[in-house]
Amino acid sequence: MADNKNMETIERFRSRIAESESMYKIVDSVFVEDSQLYIEHPEKLIEVLKECILPFRKTCKSLNSPCSGAVDGELVRLRCMIRESIGYECFPLEELKNSKNEKCCGFLRNAFEDEIQIQPTALKFGSRFKYVVMPVPGASKWYDETFYDIAVKEGNQSEGQVTSNGMKSSKIIAKFVDESGSDLRPNHIFDLFGIYDTTVLFDSELDDCDGNKVMYRHYNTLHVIAFEPVEDHKVLNQEFPLMSDINTGAISLIRKSLKLLFGDDISAEYLLCHLISKTYMRWSENPVCSMPLNIVNVTDAESIVRHLRLLMPKVVLFKITGDNLCTDNFVPKMNNALGMLEDDSVLPFSNGTVFVIDETDFTWSSILSISDEKRAIVNKNLKAMGTLAKEQVLEYDYTVYNVTLDCDVNVLILSKELSSLKLEAPFAVAIPKQFHDGVDPASVFEEPQSIRQCRHALQVCRNSVEDVSIPDQLNKSITDSFLHSRSRGMGTGVACDRLHRLLTLTRLCAAVDSTMEANVEHWRKAEKMEIKRTRGLEGFLRRWDK
Repeated sequence: MADNKNMETIERFRSRIAESESMYKIVDSVFVEDSQLYIEHPEKLIEVLKECILPFRKTCKSLNSPCSGAVDGELVRLRCMIRESIGYECFPLEELKNSKNEKCCGFLRNAFEDEIQIQPTALKFGSRFKYVVMPVPGASKWYDETFYDIAVKEGNQSEGQVTSNGMKSSKIIAKFVDESGSDLRPNHIFDLFGIYDTTVLFDSELDDCDGNKVMYRHYNTLHVIAFEPVEDHKVLNQEFPLMSDINTGAISLIRKSLKLLFGDDISAEYLLCHLISKTYMRWSENPVCSMPLNIVNVTDAESIVRHLRLLMPKVVLFKITGDNLCTDNFVPKMNNALGMLEDDSVLPFSNGTVFVIDETDFTWSSILSISDEKRAIVNKNLKAMGTLAKEQVLEYDYTVYNVTLDCDVNVLILSKELSSLKLEAPFAVAIPKQFHDGVDPASVFEEPQSIRQCRHALQVCRNSVEDVSIPDQLNKSITDSFLHSRSRGMGTGVACDRLHRLLTLTRLCAAVDSTMEANVEHWRKAEKMEIKRTRGLEGFLRRWDK
């Protein structure tokens, strides 16, 4: 805790921040208070600056806002996803101004002012860690509103649509002096607070791998003073307890809205389980409790996606067409000339994202006559989507080798029949023929408080999936069920697949009920759900074949 003298100093600097003085000047003033200490221990300076900006972390301009109006040297905030690490850079810790011989801090800026003369023999250097960061892919309007505390105006915020040009984004280079920022993982979300730097040091033209001239693109910089990881289940106001009766009421409302959406109880239950499914561990490299879901007989994908965005924090829609399937890059690809990933890839996303693959308008006839080169792109894209759905793995193409990262993405496939892309989702449910009776499924959320409670309940249930245990008594019932399946002549592979689906559903049903231990009732419910699902799907396929 800061002593009285330090608090007086901090309050003095806070008053200057409140007056919108350039953060460069404020950092210089903090630096000269004890420059020798800060040169030897850069983390000490960051600690003081964290205290200085603390009251402004919710009120400074947000780079997430399309019209933030942030300028060079201003204190800003940003909710973002780490896209990639681009190593570290050296920077001068201090330099002297010629005119007044004043010390200038190099920690949190890209360049010194013109009047500063570089004296290489007198310089001491430090290192800072660099990342390419981007707005959270698929962030719903209400999710962003929880960060910058204002309503997002219609038309000003991306709805997470992926187009043939890739993800809508605006990338920034985030630089961390603090050692705690030395090993941040890609595809994770953070709230960053620091100094906005629009300095362009130079323009350059480089040769890419094919010998073509490429203009190096310079991104604006955020010099990070403070940061914190974002957990989806903590995004909403903390007024809701983790487990209470309020969860039960909220889940009932969600069920009601999903039944209105589909006109079918079993489809609603499967989508509810899908939304809280979570790959929290791996067993023999296979994801545990992942639930890729294929909803079949869909003619109105838009209504489903609209409802998902109402409930879930991050929803990315990719509408499959013959054109984008053979031209888009699903896999992030390294540009070796630029030293960073290309901008045009569809993947990746942060954990907890609902990735909706809309096949309703796709036909294979649209790509029958494509060239061999484009067919290779199609095969690569299909492989990437299949790997994501089945293995919960994201692929990166580094030209001479591929890198894979484990992920936790809820893959939802919407199609008229079983996925024509052959993504092999283990759960496929046929919904009744869609119709519009004028009743909006969102109408069940009568008050803003209701929808907030429902969003919170979904995230709390999702977060609790990994804590659900399987007691010994239930293990015996599971074993008996497996042996019974084998005794009826079911093949080992088929029986194991069935067991895996039932275990996944059992755990998810327990999480929906806000219990930390699955019981026989959850297992029996899972069995009934699977029977209804398979019968409904078989009936749909028979009608479709006719």
